[in-house]
Amino acid sequence: MKSYSIRIDIVALWKTGIGSPQPYNTSLVTFLAVHVHRSLRFWIAVLYANIFQLAISGTYLLLNGLVTNMAVCEEWSGFINGRKRLRLSDPRGIQRSSYTLSLPFKFGLPLLIAAALLHWLSSQSIFVIATQDYRYTGVLEAGKTVSNTDYDTTIVGYSPIGIILNCLMGACILAFVIGMGCAEYEGRALGTPGKSGQKMMHMPLASTCSAAISAACHGPAGDREAHLLHVMWGKVDDQWCFSTADQISHSLPPTKQDSDESVNDAGSQGQAENESLMRQGGQERQSAIELSPVQRGEVATQTRPSLS
Repeated sequence: MKSYSIRIDIVALWKTGIGSPQPYNTSLVTFLAVHVHRSLRFWIAVLYANIFQLAISGTYLLLNGLVTNMAVCEEWSGFINGRKRLRLSDPRGIQRSSYTLSLPFKFGLPLLIAAALLHWLSSQSIFVIATQDYRYTGVLEAGKTVSNTDYDTTIVGYSPIGIILNCLMGACILAFVIGMGCAEYEGRALGTPGKSGQKMMHMPLASTCSAAISAACHGPAGDREAHLLHVMWGKVDDQWCFSTADQISHSLPPTKQDSDESVNDAGSQGQAENESLMRQGGQERQSAIELSPVQRGEVATQTRPSLS
């Protein structure tokens, strides 16, 4: 564009338009004209212009699967704090059905709209330009031209501002997915605030692993209809599972770190008591030293047992 004395700032690029063919924004001109047969030029240009659409579609499928796994883990983690109904593709009773877009609308709709906009921007960024040549017949009447196929050609055009917007949209989608990945899943606070503070307990992540899901669904023997009711994940009869039991515990056995902290706290308390006793004994010795010789004699006389 500099060779055409055209500015390349954002305002100038925006004025060129999105998807508007320009004589200075073309690609594959020499390659198509020299190395490709005339009958294949159009199809090569179409393939080149749309290969980016294929890349976007593949990336969308990968991101959709990744976001779906994160959404599944988010819903899975919520069972530690409350009773919920199960979600199945073929629900029964009060069970919930699966999502229409395989994702909650708060995740699925923004991702779908962003992908559609990305496809449209890609189509306006790189596109096919087909030109047809007409030859004048020499007659001064309107329409007296004939097609000259010797000079017909197909090239690929591109829009600089469209490519910039396409890259920005792709970066926004990646930032959205990375932000979801940085979010912490729901957990349950254990213990009471103190020196060591509360500890956060999370469910073991299972995602879509059928083995892990099956292990969490093996509840107590008497809880056979749990899958049809509201369930909660926790400890029932020394077993961590989903259950409808009234009493569901989330207590954990003390770890080595907790034992060490208890020993350290007890040692600190004993040390503080010893220091207090030592300070008290030191004060008594200091008081005895400060007595005068007469006073010490009087004290000794008073404390000497009588011989009578």
